[in-house]
Amino acid sequence: MNHLAHFLLSGNNSEIKLGNFIADYIPIKEYLNYDITVRDGFKLHLYIDNFTDNHPIVRKCVKQLHPTHHKYSPVILDVIYDHLLANNWSNFTDIPLKIYTSKIYDILLKNEAILPEKIRMRLTRMVSDNWLMKYQEKEGLRYALELMERRIKFPTDLSTAVDVLYENFDSFNNDFLQFFPDLQQNTKVWLVKNGYH
Repeated sequence: MNHLAHFLLSGNNSEIKLGNFIADYIPIKEYLNYDITVRDGFKLHLYIDNFTDNHPIVRKCVKQLHPTHHKYSPVILDVIYDHLLANNWSNFTDIPLKIYTSKIYDILLKNEAILPEKIRMRLTRMVSDNWLMKYQEKEGLRYALELMERRIKFPTDLSTAVDVLYENFDSFNNDFLQFFPDLQQNTKVWLVKNGYH
């Protein structure tokens, strides 16, 4: 799962959301520099990633992408799933996507000082370009994959995964609609077990 899903799966606690978000940007040893609730968000991120990577539906979808995108298929699927989440948003929460993303940006901006430098450098652009809302659009998905391409040292064409998705949209979307409620339920259980309601 990518940023939008990780935020939604974090429940209502802002510090859990922060920890879940920064987990992709800091080494594991650095997470000890944060307070306990942010650290729990980091742990939640690892739980979500592990659950996702080992889910049979996710493995099936990764296989669908593998012929064209090889080792990048799992990472691409994470971004595709944010696109599908944005397009099926009302199935999973009553808060409109536009309002939700605005609240997330507020949390990030209020806590900018504790964010890793990599995130702080991108935060203004993330908010002004409204990256989280862009996941809803086909071209927004392409844009997110193109940003990832720029960070890879050798030539690759991740954005062609958009074509693979839309050629098989019903299949990917139906699989997502089976998988995400399972992930959402298991994440809620994790939060309750760890003292977050």
